[in-house]
Amino acid sequence: MKQVEVFGEAKWIAATPKNIEAAPLIRRSFDASRGDEATLRIIGLGTFEAFMNGKRISEDYFLPLNSEYEKTEFPVGEELTGFRIYVTEYDVTEYLCEGANTLAVLVGAGWYNGCYYGIHKCYGEKKLIFKIDIKGADGAVRSVVSDGSEIWRESFVKKSDINKGESHDYRGWCDGWLCDAADGDGWENVRLSKPVESDYCFTECPPDRVRERILPRLVYECDEYRIYDALSNLSGYPTLVSDEGYSGEIKVTFSEDLAQGGEDVDEAHVFYQELYATVDGTPCEIFPRFTWYGFRYFKVEGGAWVKDVALVCSAVEVTSGFDSDNEVLNWTYGAYIHTQLTNMHRGIPSDCPHKERLGYTGDGQLVARASIMSLGAKEFYKKWIKDISDCQDKLTGRVQYTAPFYYCGGGPGGWGCAIITVPYEYYRFYGDDTYIRELYPQMLRFFDFLDEHSEAGVVTSYKEGGWCLGDWCTPVKWTLPTPFVNTYFYVFSIQRVIEIARVIGRDEDIPALEEKMARLKKAINTFYFNSFERDDTYVCNAQGAGAFATDIGLGTEITRQKLIKYYDELGYYDTGIFGTEIVTRVLFELGEADVAFKLLTAGEPHGYGRWMRIGSTTLREYWGKECRSFSHPMFGAVVAHFYEYILGIRQEMGSAGYEKILIAPANIKALGRASGHITTPKGRIAVSYVTEGDKRIYTVEIPEGSVATVRLPDGIERTACGGVHTFEI
Repeated sequence: MKQVEVFGEAKWIAATPKNIEAAPLIRRSFDASRGDEATLRIIGLGTFEAFMNGKRISEDYFLPLNSEYEKTEFPVGEELTGFRIYVTEYDVTEYLCEGANTLAVLVGAGWYNGCYYGIHKCYGEKKLIFKIDIKGADGAVRSVVSDGSEIWRESFVKKSDINKGESHDYRGWCDGWLCDAADGDGWENVRLSKPVESDYCFTECPPDRVRERILPRLVYECDEYRIYDALSNLSGYPTLVSDEGYSGEIKVTFSEDLAQGGEDVDEAHVFYQELYATVDGTPCEIFPRFTWYGFRYFKVEGGAWVKDVALVCSAVEVTSGFDSDNEVLNWTYGAYIHTQLTNMHRGIPSDCPHKERLGYTGDGQLVARASIMSLGAKEFYKKWIKDISDCQDKLTGRVQYTAPFYYCGGGPGGWGCAIITVPYEYYRFYGDDTYIRELYPQMLRFFDFLDEHSEAGVVTSYKEGGWCLGDWCTPVKWTLPTPFVNTYFYVFSIQRVIEIARVIGRDEDIPALEEKMARLKKAINTFYFNSFERDDTYVCNAQGAGAFATDIGLGTEITRQKLIKYYDELGYYDTGIFGTEIVTRVLFELGEADVAFKLLTAGEPHGYGRWMRIGSTTLREYWGKECRSFSHPMFGAVVAHFYEYILGIRQEMGSAGYEKILIAPANIKALGRASGHITTPKGRIAVSYVTEGDKRIYTVEIPEGSVATVRLPDGIERTACGGVHTFEI
C-alpha cells in the first residue's frame, strides 16, 4: 500500500537536535470525549516507544519490524526487488480521557538511523508518522495526523546504537513531559521530513516482548563494581534502580563469559555492549529503550541495584517437546530452543543476538526446518520470506547474504539458496503454497545467476570483491572445496524446485531443470569423484563430502559404505554448519541410526556433549574456538532430525501440511527411552517409546480426523487413526 492509503493526510515529521545521536521526544495534543473510541497507526524510524497520557501503549518492543525500508545506494551496483515498511496499529481507547489528551513518542536510531559498526550507511534521519482515528458516540470518525504542528525536545536517551547500546542522562528529566504536565522550557517545533518511498504493510508477525523475568545472581563484588549472572546466555536487558542520593554515572557492561578467575567480565565476549546512565540522586529505573543485549554476565559500576533481568525475543510459542534417557540429546534440544528464541528479533532470525544481529540467509535457511517444527512461527517466517524476496538483485538474480540487506559475508549455495529453501520448508510444514508460487520466478532467476558464476559446470564465485564460502565453521581448516559445496547446493535446490514445479503446475519447466541437474552432477563427478582402484570417495571423504554426494544421488554403494565406516570409526563431527546437518540426516536415511546417534551425543574433542560439559546454555558459533559467539543457532539444524528420525514423525513423500502422516522411529540400540511432539496444522503429533527387557513399547498420538502410517522397527506396517495408540514389539 501507498503512504496515503494507510495514513491519509499524515506527514513524516522529524526533530532537529543539536546532538544527532539523541532520541527526541515528539508530542501531539488532541481532544477526546467520553465514549470515544480511538485507533493509532504509527511508524517511528528507526525504533519507537509510544505513550498516551503518560502510559506506555503496549508491551511490544523495538518496533517497527526490521525490513528493507527504502532504496539506498547499497548494495552498490545492484537493484533490490522490493522495499517495505511495517505499520503498527493499536486500539488506544482505554488510554483516552475526557478533554485534552497527549500522544508522546520516543524515537531512537534502530537499523534505519544507525550504522552497522560504521560500515553500512544509515537510511536516513529519525522520523515519525502517525494517524489517530477517533470514533465518536454518534459513529462519526475524525482523524488526528502528524502534520508539523507537533513539538519536541531531547529525551533522557542521549545515544542509541542498536549494536553497542545506549547512553542515558536523567538529570532534569521529567516523566510529566510524556503528557501535558510540567512542560517547562526547551520545547521546539518539529519540521516535515522526506517521505519514505516504500510499500506500507500490515503483518501478524509477532513483535518482541518480555518472555520471562529472571532474578540474577551476584557472583562477584568489590568496591568498584558488582558482577551478576543471569543464569543463562540470553537476549534482553537488566532493569536497574539508581540508589537514592547517588549522583554520577552508572555503567553496565555485558558479556557472555567471565574472565579467568571470575573477578571481571570477559572483554572478548563483550562485543562493545554497554549501557550508561547519569543520575542526579533521585531514584529512577534504568533499562535500554531501543535495543537488547546478548549476554549471560553483566558488570554494574556506580550506585544502582538490580531489579531483574528481562529475556526479550519475538513472541513465538514453543510448540514442540523432546525428552529421552540421553542427557546430551536433551541438552541439545533445550539449548537449541533457547538459542533460536534469543535470535528472533524484529521479525528476523539472526545469526547472533549481539555481535552482528543480522538475518543471515545461510544460518536462517539452515535452521528453518528445525525452527518451523519447534515453534509457532508461521507468521514470523511468512514475513522473513518476504525479506528474502525483497533482497534479490533484479539485475543479476543474486540473493544477498542477509535479509534485510546489511554488509556481511556468505556464499552462493548455503546462503543464496534461502530463496528456495525457506519457502519450500514453509510449504512442506504448513501446506500453504502461496510463497513457492510467488517466488518461483525468482528461484529460476537465481539459477541464472549461479550459471553466470560457474566455470566448467561448477559454481566458483558469488560477487566480485565479496565472500564465496562453501561450508562454514568447520572445527579444523577447510579441506572441503568451496565449488563442491556450492554445486551440491545448486543440485539440491534444483531437486526442490522440480518438486515445487509439480505442485504449482509448471511441469513444462521440469525437463530443462533435469537436464541442468544432470550436467551439474556430471561436473561434480568429473572434478571430485575418485574412482581410482574403486576408491569411490568424494574429496577423500573430507568433512562430510560423501554425505553431500549421497544426498543428491551421487556415488556408489562403496561411497556410502565408506561414509558410514568413516564416521563410525571417527565417532564425532569434523563438519561445518551445513555438513553437520547433512551427515546426520544422510546417516539416518541410510538406516545407520546408531552411527548418527554416536555423532549427536559425542563429547571430545568437540561436539554437543562437550558444550554441555563445559556449562554452555546455548549453542556456539564454533565447535572448538572459545573466542567468538556463544549464541548461534546454526548447529541446531539437527534438532529437526530428533522429531523426524529419533521419534519418527514425518510425512509421506509428496505430502504437505501433514496430510499424509508417517510415523517411523529409528531403532537406536543405545537409546532406551524417548518422547516428544510437534504441533502441525492438523494438530499435535506425539511419539514416545520405552524399552522394558526385550520389549519396546511405543505410544503414538495422532490428531483427530487424521490417519497415519506407522512403520516400527519390526518391519510391520500399521495404520493409526486419530487418538492415542500403543504398540509393542
